[in-house]
Amino acid sequence: MRPLKFRQPRLDNNGNFIDWFYWGFIDDGFIAPLRLDIDNYQFTLRHDKNKKEIYDGDIAKFYHNGERFIGKIFQTVTGEWVISAGTVGVTTDLYYGRDQKEIEVIGNIHQNPKLMEHDNGS
Repeated sequence: MRPLKFRQPRLDNNGNFIDWFYWGFIDDGFIAPLRLDIDNYQFTLRHDKNKKEIYDGDIAKFYHNGERFIGKIFQTVTGEWVISAGTVGVTTDLYYGRDQKEIEVIGNIHQNPKLMEHDNGS
């Protein structure tokens, strides 16, 4: 059985990020989500080059055709995962999750949203 694992942001009363709550089928049991009205990010079942778990919504650095890019990871309905990246104003799905040895998770959309505001490239 494919393990299902999610993380959900825990927010304070002002909507600021506190930390992550992990839920799903973990350690041979089911842990329920804290809230049903908040986004959840699924574990892609893959790890980056530093053995860090890769989740939807993570921000990763990777190289494509010799250029450095920063992009957001998302999982498609078919289970493939993609890093969506590009220059400011132009977003392209550049990198499909086949070789995670080439990518490095550098943050996520809750803790480091400004990472996505930077131009990509070298």
